[in-house]
Amino acid sequence: MIKSFFKIIVVIGIVIIIACAPDAPHDNPLDPAVNFESLRKIIRGQVLQKNAPHFPLPDCLVFLKPGQEYAHSDANGLFTFSLTQPGMHSITCSKNGYDSLRISINADSLGDDIFRIYLNGKPIVVSVKLYSEYIDQWWPDPVAFLNAELIADDPDGVNDLADLYLTIGADSSEYKFSHTARPDSFYLRIEQLGLPGQNIVSLVGENIYVHLQDSSGSHIRNGPQQLVRVMDESPLPVSPTGLEITAPRPTFNWQSYFAAFPFTFEISVFHVSAGIPMRIFYRRSLAPELTQFAFPDSLSSGTYFWTVGVRDQFQDLIRSKEASFIVP
Repeated sequence: MIKSFFKIIVVIGIVIIIACAPDAPHDNPLDPAVNFESLRKIIRGQVLQKNAPHFPLPDCLVFLKPGQEYAHSDANGLFTFSLTQPGMHSITCSKNGYDSLRISINADSLGDDIFRIYLNGKPIVVSVKLYSEYIDQWWPDPVAFLNAELIADDPDGVNDLADLYLTIGADSSEYKFSHTARPDSFYLRIEQLGLPGQNIVSLVGENIYVHLQDSSGSHIRNGPQQLVRVMDESPLPVSPTGLEITAPRPTFNWQSYFAAFPFTFEISVFHVSAGIPMRIFYRRSLAPELTQFAFPDSLSSGTYFWTVGVRDQFQDLIRSKEASFIVP
């Protein structure tokens, strides 16, 4: 009897304690009593190009952690996520041709405004051309060059390109490109004595790389490219030569040229004034079977020289020695 009464008192006491205790917090998403809709938060973002005018970037992959969710930006660069967990999250955004970017956001402090992500575009090599040039001149000694022509771009604009250079094989030297008249065009000309080994022939088949870096530090290496050929047998002018007196409209003659590869001829004419030559005429893509070329205009009185060159399909060039003549 006493034991039964005691049990009743204990049960009554437990019921009173439970009734007086405060409700347990329900911010744990695993709590079955949680109202998920009350915790859910919609965040809105937009992906844009780094540089003004900040065009929107579609088709970016946006990855959210924690939650392991992903989304793709639409045509206006917009995306949304639905968050059910408070606190810090990370968002990683990536797109082909752009540097990936990871940012942190605090879900508790996000408002309704769209937050923006700015991606940096990687530099682009549109085209690169390498070719040799051998000038077989009387004085000073014959000279050879490695030439490189580069067309480059950047999603953030050509002006975002900050450093453009070329490397050769294992050599650590950086050969800088220069601008041409076109904003996306660059040119490099390296004299043989400035090359590794000081011998352009040794570059044939060597791996050559083009490097681009933009103002944000994004760097790409393009290649390997290779120099195909260095020609070593120059064409031979026949007439006029040796300060020969000619008519105002001379005909230039040279020996037949034979090669195991496709090629064309080119003619250059220089006027010499006060000892300084200035090229006044240039004609390229002359047929390989030709051995003469009639100058199309009348030359004024003076001292001149002309050269004949051979150029292959890769733009490699070998040019003859100068052949001088006088128009009285």
